[in-house]
Order: sequence, then structure tokens, then C-alpha cells
Amino acid sequence: IRRVFEDLRNIARPMPLEHFALDVNTLVTDIGESMRANADTAGVALSVELASARVFILGDMFAVGRVCRNLVLNAIEATPPRGRITMTTAALDGKVQIRVADTGCGIPPERITTMFEDFATTKRQGLGLGLAIVKKIVEQLGGTVSASSEVGRGTTFVLEFGRISPPEAAG
Repeated sequence: IRRVFEDLRNIARPMPLEHFALDVNTLVTDIGESMRANADTAGVALSVELASARVFILGDMFAVGRVCRNLVLNAIEATPPRGRITMTTAALDGKVQIRVADTGCGIPPERITTMFEDFATTKRQGLGLGLAIVKKIVEQLGGTVSASSEVGRGTTFVLEFGRISPPEAAG
């Protein structure tokens, strides 16, 4: 119940987010490790593929972590046993992408356009706030979120943020 109230509050009045240099590869690796037990329980393979070089964004570690965990949990719920979820990081043209792709049931084309709206859901449980909160958090951090899907083949969510230079080493 507390989480539902927090979600409703975040939709109505988003909490202020910190803006620190985040190593996206480290963050995605940590999220992959923390979500592996959930994936294993569901019989789904979870892998992480990282950009070859360290990539940094300006963001809030807890907020970006929440976004990624939400996308991975949704992917686990949508993917049948023996399916696959892949979290990927990449640097492209001054941007950093985080992708969460699954081999799940997919999303019908007519749902893609409304799935980031408040209270939009196709699940039996839940209020339909997860993807709305994902979008609000990503936009608060100056990023974008998009999705592509094919029914019966899977879905890919792409988070895109501005890339920043690595922070100077303290010392």
C-alpha cells in the first residue's frame, strides 16, 4: 500500500532528483545482479551487455535504478520460461542508451502509443503507474524513453540520456 501511495504522489508531484555523474555500465551491472534471482525464479535468462568504454550521464542513481528495475520486472512478467532479457548500454553520438529487451509476449501497436500514460495497464494487477513513473523520471533527468515491440516476439525499451565526460578522479 505504501508503494502505491508513493507512486501516486510521484505522479502528482514528482520528487526532486539529484544530478550526479553516474557510471552507466556500473549501474546496469549492479541492477542486473540484483534482478538475477527474480529472473531465475521465473525461468528467464537475464544478461548484461556493456558499452566497451565507461559511459557517464548526469542523473540520480536511485531514480535511474528504479526505472531500470521497473523495466526488468515488467520484462520478467511478460517473458515465458526459457525466454531472455538483455540489458545493454551503448554510447551513440553524444548520447548514452540503456536498452531493456525481452523475448516476451510483445505489446500490440495500439498500446505502444498510450502505455506511458497514467493508469494505462493491460495487467490483471497494478494501477498502470509503472511506465508513467518511468517516463516522468527519465524526463526529469533530461532523457527520453521509447519502446518498440512485436506481438509474440518481444519488446525493447530504450532510455536515452546526454553523455557527459568522466568525472575527474579525486585525489
